[in-house]
Amino acid sequence: MKKKKTKTLIEGEAVVLTKEDVLDSDLKGDDPLEELQKESDKTLFRTKTVFPFTLFPDTIIIDYHKVSIIRKKFFMSESIDSINHGDILHVEAETGPLFSTIKITTKYFSEKPIEIEYLGKKHGVKVRDMLHGLIAARQDDIAFDDVKKKGMAKELEQIGKADVDE
Repeated sequence: MKKKKTKTLIEGEAVVLTKEDVLDSDLKGDDPLEELQKESDKTLFRTKTVFPFTLFPDTIIIDYHKVSIIRKKFFMSESIDSINHGDILHVEAETGPLFSTIKITTKYFSEKPIEIEYLGKKHGVKVRDMLHGLIAARQDDIAFDDVKKKGMAKELEQIGKADVDE
């Protein structure tokens, strides 16, 4: 016969936890790490650099918590930079007739911004606008748990949109 472990919470009271209790709490989604992982899997926007100009296209992925930049170096080799939205100081989009370049300045790479060249013109502007929207939402302490919904990416892009005539 197995002994059940008890833990005293308050003088005179004890709580008995069984294996089933622990498993039930895990099934209910009470694990904050699991919830964070599910959120991080939700991509708001993804784009790649244009192929003929970059032999191994780079990828930018924006989710609720971070922006990931995947740089392809050669076949089956890559480097990945993941930047939390709160660490981004400035996002700049340089646009030309066909392409754009994104420059991201962070708290940790303030001397030399991270550059991604040869994005499609509209995609570069969208990345900039969306990151500006996410940064603004974070600065206003908007909890994404409360506002996650379909079309949120478009709303964030609208918040971060620069007021210029194109």
